[in-house]
Amino acid sequence: MKLSLPLVFSDIFHQLKQHGLSCYLTGSNLLRAAYGMPVKPPFQIITASPIDSVKKALSQQDYCFIADNKRSPMQADALDFLYVSDIESYLQHQPFGVLGLAVDISGEILSSKQCLTDLEQNTIRCQIDPQTCLELHPLSKLTSLRLVAQFENLSLDESLYEAIRKNPSLSGCAKADIAWEINQLLVGNNASAALMLMAQLHLLDEIFPDLAACVGITQNEYHSKDVYGHTVDVVDQMPQEHLALRMAALFHDVCKPQCKQILDGKIRFPRHALFSADLCAKTLHEYGYAGAFSDKVHQLIRYHMKKQILSDDELIAILHTCGPQTAREIFLLQLGDNATTTYAYREGMYHNQQRTNELIAKMYPQSLPDNKK
Repeated sequence: MKLSLPLVFSDIFHQLKQHGLSCYLTGSNLLRAAYGMPVKPPFQIITASPIDSVKKALSQQDYCFIADNKRSPMQADALDFLYVSDIESYLQHQPFGVLGLAVDISGEILSSKQCLTDLEQNTIRCQIDPQTCLELHPLSKLTSLRLVAQFENLSLDESLYEAIRKNPSLSGCAKADIAWEINQLLVGNNASAALMLMAQLHLLDEIFPDLAACVGITQNEYHSKDVYGHTVDVVDQMPQEHLALRMAALFHDVCKPQCKQILDGKIRFPRHALFSADLCAKTLHEYGYAGAFSDKVHQLIRYHMKKQILSDDELIAILHTCGPQTAREIFLLQLGDNATTTYAYREGMYHNQQRTNELIAKMYPQSLPDNKK
């Protein structure tokens, strides 16, 4: 089986070949190429050539290398070169068959017959006994769901599903690695399916226990789903590539279980936005997210319930606190939140959105696109 290499990899591979060096495309971007999807950074490439030689050969190009193969939670645009002494052995030790594939400069796929079968059958299956595999690679439990999020063609093999459900522990996994997997999962085009699996397999309890507490929490007359089901729907409403908005959607109602009250015979959640924002910021800090990212998500959640008509003074206060870009994005979260409910009143949001854009034009003209100035 042969693949047509995406241009970005073809260029890199040919540059290295000119220096007598070789490398292979593997991981998610190989799967993207196989499924005819656009490739995305970070670009994972394995090589049996010395890393220093690889970097030197590419030194004239504007590439960013992930240092020592360590992944930052917010790492995006980079080449992830991994040195392996034996390519075939490396592929055989990958947890899943769909990750045990590599392609060289010719487009020829290097893999076992079973790996190719898994790819053809769109199945995420362990290369060895699932229980043993997950004991050796506990993070792969989350990796499997990340693959579901990234590739809607893929589904978990039944034996893998059961093995994760019986032992969802992520003990020993670095929080930075968990955060990286969560980031990739959230911006996947099938994130909602992966998030539902995360709850079903009890991985949610391991990673975000406060979110797991939202499963089964009934809501008020405006909601047909429990808190977690609604949360997943709101994540789906957010722009796919906007990690901060998707993270905010994931945590926007996380404190509803603690805030749930019966007022005048109706279920209500007073102050849940503020409490949810604070808990989200604490959680993101624990997972090593940058302060600026955590602050932005906090602001998005904190103001997502400001849906009534606000005065100019109130809107200006939000602009001063959040800045124009985040202020605009608050409305995306609000509208996505409301789109998944039966709550019909949207006049306040539309008024606030229009008036905020007018205030931004006066107060922050430099933030406007050139055609709007």
